[in-house]
Amino acid sequence: MSSLGLKEAVLGVALALAAPAVAEAVDPKETVEETVEEQRLVLQKALNVGEPDSSSDDKEPIPNGCETGKQEVPVLKVVDGDTIDVDCEGKKERIRIIGINTPETVHPSKPVECFGKEASNKMKGLLRDQKVIIKKGEGSGDRGKYGRLLRYVEFNGEDVGAKLIREGYAFSYRKYPHERLELYNELERQARESGAGLWAEDACADVY
Repeated sequence: MSSLGLKEAVLGVALALAAPAVAEAVDPKETVEETVEEQRLVLQKALNVGEPDSSSDDKEPIPNGCETGKQEVPVLKVVDGDTIDVDCEGKKERIRIIGINTPETVHPSKPVECFGKEASNKMKGLLRDQKVIIKKGEGSGDRGKYGRLLRYVEFNGEDVGAKLIREGYAFSYRKYPHERLELYNELERQARESGAGLWAEDACADVY
């Protein structure tokens, strides 16, 4: 039997099997769309007999909106000083900025830390309702342990993480390696020496 003849035979059987299933579908909660979708799937399987598997493992995965190396995205929300929500082609993604750490303001098991509100307000004033460039790092991984995307963030041509460290709103986060670590460490040293932000003499005297 030819490939075409086989398809026609399988299609006839599929249609015969699908008809009773439709006739028995008396549940009033079942929509017309669901019934049509079931028929479509049966027909699709029948027509694909003998065809290559279109979902084979050798296909390149289709990235979601923020899986590319570098792109511009709108900011939906500033969560705190080092975390933002962005719109990735219609999908909301939470971004944890690589290489910085700001005092906590929203941690479920920690109190609001000294200079946390200032860091959060700084980020809101900088990025709220703006568009930013997000960029993958080298060696820092794609996502953190909470599922957040790990990205550098740039705004108006400036590295946002570096800016916050330089102005004393963030620490250089040394726990994980990344390619800007030495730069961020140096920016923190300069901020400490100049007394910027949280490094001011009396800013957090009872904490640091």
